[in-house]
Order: sequence, then C-alpha cells, then structure tokens
Amino acid sequence: DEQTLSGYYEATLQPASRAGTQLLLAPIWSHQVDAAGHASYLMDLNPSDATEAAQLAVLGHGFSAAVTQSGDTGALRATNQGAWTALSRTSPKAANALLYLHQAPGLRPVQLPPSVAVGDIVAGTLRIEPHGSVETKLQVVEVTADAVLMEMSVAGPEAQGDGRLVVARGDGMPIELRMEVRYAASKGLPASVHRVHLADTAYDPMLQMSDDVDSYVSYAEQVSQTLQRAPFSA
Repeated sequence: DEQTLSGYYEATLQPASRAGTQLLLAPIWSHQVDAAGHASYLMDLNPSDATEAAQLAVLGHGFSAAVTQSGDTGALRATNQGAWTALSRTSPKAANALLYLHQAPGLRPVQLPPSVAVGDIVAGTLRIEPHGSVETKLQVVEVTADAVLMEMSVAGPEAQGDGRLVVARGDGMPIELRMEVRYAASKGLPASVHRVHLADTAYDPMLQMSDDVDSYVSYAEQVSQTLQRAPFSA
C-alpha cells in the first residue's frame, strides 16, 4: 500500500540546556494521500473535535530531538510532552500516526569534519519510525565554500538504501536530500520502501530533479500553485 506525504516544515537548531544542541521541527502545512487515494490536509484538523484538538496541541509546539556534541541525533519526541501524554492516553494510535507522518526523515544535521574534502567518509545514522535507527555512510563528492555534496548509502541486516545529500557547511543542515530506503519485514512490521525528497526553500534545487524536462516543469508549477493558496497566500 502506497502513501505519500508532502509538507513544509520549519527546522531550527538551538542551544540545549545540556552539552550539544536541539533540533526543532515545526509542521507548517502538509498534504497526505493514503493507500485508497483519500487526500487530507493538516488544516483539516478540527479544534472542536476532542482527539483532533489534542493533535493540534501537539503540533502547535512541534517535535524536537537532542543533538550531541559528537553529532548523534536522538529520537524525535513531541516538544509539548504534556499534550503528547494526554493524546497518547486517549488515542495512542493517533499519537503514533502523528509522529510517523511528521518525522521528516533525513532532516537532521550532519557532523562534518573541520576540513572536509572530496573523498571523505562520514559515518552517521538515519532514523525512520517505527523502524528505528540504521547506520549510514556519506561519501563527499563535491565541496564548495557554502555546501557539501555527498553520496549516501545504507547497508544493514534490515535496511538497504542510497541517495544524495547536500548540506550547509556552517551547521551541517540539509539543503536538499533525495533517498530511497528499503526495509525488510521485521518485528511484526511489513516490508516497506521510503522515498524521500527534502529541499530547503531558501535555495534553488541543487540535485537533478528528473531527466524528463516536462516532469520538472510540472513539479515547479505545482510548487508555485501551492504557494499561491492559503496559508501561504495570506
């Protein structure tokens, strides 16, 4: 069964009370299409409905993850734990679905070496719920004054995948990411394939969109039309 989710998120890094930093992810707008073809939007949530109001209380504060000084990013959790606890108590299925839908896999900082160079290998982890973390290998392909282009590979007993990633040299945050990760059936979960495309809207696309020019034009038109509708048109 295929599901798709597109959306806009605000992602920021801020100092944490302990050593390291904290990644904050705040959903702004999202559009989901389920396996049956039914479309739904984040704005469809009704504050008059008790369960949906509880979801909005969680989404209003977004999600966060601790980033250690060594560059490891912890599990994503609701920033407002009081709202999360209340939602989990009354509707655990809705709480889990909220995290799975808005986890923005891959939107995590990369710990770059101080003097990054072509050919460098950067080890890391990728976390996609409900599967947990898998190890990744990032090989530097190109380095500019502001950005680093890397090839990504995922090779483990439960997951295989590859992709390309552009990150900012300043803080290691992704500028653009394209990846596909394939999970084998495990721990009661069915086999699944996750195709992810992330892009920072402050930059022009850096990774090749498609060999088909018409497909790229169609994509650009969709983005333009989306930005002309609420809430962006306000």
